[in-house]
Amino acid sequence: MNGGCHAVFSVPIPAPYRDAAEGARTAGERWSVNVNFPAARVRCTSPRPGARGACDIVAPVSRSSHAPRITYTAVPDWSRWELPEIPPMPRGAWHNVVQRSMASTLEAEIARSGRDARVYEEVAVRWMQERPKVGVDPDVCWVEPAPPEGDRLRSLLTWREGHAVPRFALEVVSPTNPTKDYEIAPDRYADLGVEELWIFDPDLEGPRAAGGPYRLQVWRREGEDFRRVHAGDGPCRSLALGAWLVLTQERRMLRVADDPFGQRLWPTEAERERAEKERERAEKERLGAAATRVLLRGLARRLGRPLDDVEQGAVLRALEATAADVLDEELAALDDVALTAWLARR
Repeated sequence: MNGGCHAVFSVPIPAPYRDAAEGARTAGERWSVNVNFPAARVRCTSPRPGARGACDIVAPVSRSSHAPRITYTAVPDWSRWELPEIPPMPRGAWHNVVQRSMASTLEAEIARSGRDARVYEEVAVRWMQERPKVGVDPDVCWVEPAPPEGDRLRSLLTWREGHAVPRFALEVVSPTNPTKDYEIAPDRYADLGVEELWIFDPDLEGPRAAGGPYRLQVWRREGEDFRRVHAGDGPCRSLALGAWLVLTQERRMLRVADDPFGQRLWPTEAERERAEKERERAEKERLGAAATRVLLRGLARRLGRPLDDVEQGAVLRALEATAADVLDEELAALDDVALTAWLARR
């Protein structure tokens, strides 16, 4: 296309601004959305008739044009961003499995690396001291450096000393309210100031508007902008974490990996503990095998001949109940005749 062509963009409007714009339109007032293109600057003065939450923007574009930068001039309705006083609606069981798996993975990484960070699940995060009810409660978030309250933290208040804005957050789309994470969450987290937001929709419950639903969306702060840099099945590189986000278990589980193919997954805490026990078991077996070889060679030198299969079997059966060093001491106390008899008896 050249500079004389036009394109139509259907642009979603964040909830606080959308409600303010709807009120202005009902009252007969005008509202505006300023859109910055590399090739042009245009103004949209009213939403598409009958369309709630979007407006059509017609603007000249060129081959070098990128996604528009949108500035909303309507006064936002912050009440849409207030955290509810009542408990949230119940979520699906798989939602909890995904959430706990990711939180456990991040906790294990902190334990492994020793980083001064803390992982929280469903902790209220508030960033407007003048509007303390406005906030988010991410399913999982990573806060670095860790707040001084540690596990006793009740709310993260970013205007307080020691309460840093989460570096990144995860929202798992719930079947009871699937549009929330698609339409409202990105605006909230953009205003909060997180580096990255991950939105995971394992069962594709989200709305079909604008090409959705998407299994994985990654929003990232780039300068002053908060952009969606990925929408699809993945994998996607997380710059905030320095790792890859990959989908496993028929694309219904979100995991972290060192590679885009998911061959080197970061372990959960339970997986890390199982791997540690397996290493300990393998090491014990290795040391036991080495001690057994030393004991058999020592007996062979003492008798001046290799032990036959029956004699080796006697030693191995004894080692099932007695440690190698203890058995070695017991056999060392026997003379050669008694030792030969012991090997034959067993």
